[in-house]
Amino acid sequence: MAQPPLAEAGPEQVRNYLSHLLIHKHDVAPGSARSIADQWQLGRGCDFRGANMTDFIHIFGEPAGRYIYRSVTEDLYAEWRASIAGILNYGMLAVVGITVVILLVQARRSRSDTTTYRKLDHALFCAPVILVGAIRECMHAFNVIFMIIAVLSGIMTFFAFIRFIEVVSNSRDESAKQAKDK
Repeated sequence: MAQPPLAEAGPEQVRNYLSHLLIHKHDVAPGSARSIADQWQLGRGCDFRGANMTDFIHIFGEPAGRYIYRSVTEDLYAEWRASIAGILNYGMLAVVGITVVILLVQARRSRSDTTTYRKLDHALFCAPVILVGAIRECMHAFNVIFMIIAVLSGIMTFFAFIRFIEVVSNSRDESAKQAKDK
């Protein structure tokens, strides 16, 4: 895999990357790859990195633009996953996921209803963090595991929202009862 051009890269570096991508990922002959890549005229690396599928189809035509876009996003995603931000994202998902599992196991083993509900509350309130991370992963690479995690954490997020509403309404009821008792 060739590294995508940096944001500061000039148009020639973008064209060289595109040629390399077409030759190595799509088995295009070098001359044809260069003529397709030459359709990238003026845009720099920052324009290239920010282009969407519509931009690629406009520049390279259909279906070449669609295939080039997919290959470029694969490379950009692989670059991101290897970056510190990508590693931290996976670390965050792992830590939060393990925390949720520990809290759920503790809630299941607990003998007190209060402790059980407290552990379940903590686990449920971690769910939105997992949901955001899992959806981000699913957007870039179809991965069945992340799809399952996204669905499960979406369900947990729904229950966390319901539980949040219960907590708020209970605290309002208690406040009203205390004000009435005074």
